Amino acid sequence: MLKKLTLLVFLLIFWGCDSSSSGSGVSCGDNSAASSEECDGTDLKGASCVTRGYEGGTLLCNLDCTFDISACQTAARCGDAELNSAGEECDGEDFGGVDCVSLGYYRGNLECSDQCQLSTDNCERCGDGVLAAADGEACDGADFGGLSCSALNFPQGELVCTEQCTLGYAGCTHGAMWGGSQAVVPSAIAAAGGFPLYVTGTAAGTVEGWGGHGGTDLFVSKIANDLSRTWTVQIGTAEDDEGRGAAVDNQGNIVIVGWTMGAYATGHLGYEDALLVKLDPQGNELWSVQTGTALGDYLYGVAVTDLDEIVVVGSSYGDMGG
Repeated sequence: MLKKLTLLVFLLIFWGCDSSSSGSGVSCGDNSAASSEECDGTDLKGASCVTRGYEGGTLLCNLDCTFDISACQTAARCGDAELNSAGEECDGEDFGGVDCVSLGYYRGNLECSDQCQLSTDNCERCGDGVLAAADGEACDGADFGGLSCSALNFPQGELVCTEQCTLGYAGCTHGAMWGGSQAVVPSAIAAAGGFPLYVTGTAAGTVEGWGGHGGTDLFVSKIANDLSRTWTVQIGTAEDDEGRGAAVDNQGNIVIVGWTMGAYATGHLGYEDALLVKLDPQGNELWSVQTGTALGDYLYGVAVTDLDEIVVVGSSYGDMGG
């Protein structure tokens, strides 16, 4: 009986030894991390979540003396769908509250690139090459909405779109040249809200095939929207005559003013007489008035009111009764 008891005590003592201990003296759980252990209790051997490649948090030690990273925070990076690191303008669907409108665009949807940079390719504004007439754009880049110089009554040329998405006409041709055998000097131009245009002035010799009356003559040319002449008439006497002003009434008739040194509508009154001539849209004379004093009288400008009343302006060296 005594021998059996001694053997049992010996076995209990043998089996009660710490299985984590070794002959080298390393013991996991003694709060002293050996070289073969990552950590031991609170002894992390100077390690932390940051040294392990995480952004922050608390590094712990497992019971088997290996690191527990469950409380470490993953380092922010482009692609983690959170706008949280330097250099990121966006990340996934996180735009930090920014949208196309807040960036000055009309509308649209922002996109985030693989490098976490904002892309405004799908935002709309002046300069994106797409005409947005509802937002006040007359053009955008090369998009003129079907408009052209010719559609705007210029004979030729190319429209330009400004940085403010407004039309520029500098590239449209808007000049014309015509004349006669001698000097032809335009003095005034008139229109009723667009083409046709009417040009008056003074011509020495003939204009567009008309025969001169002597001295200088008053001329009138009707200009179409391609800047060609629909017709030209030459008005005058054997003396010098000049055209200085023009206007168009509500029926499309043309009123021309100037002066004459001859007898055109009535007898010559003296020196230069004020002259007023009205033509229909085809260039046929409707009536004319020659008036003045024994001295020089001149008409420089004319206007037609909404009631087709004619108002003229000029000067006189004589007594006009005013």
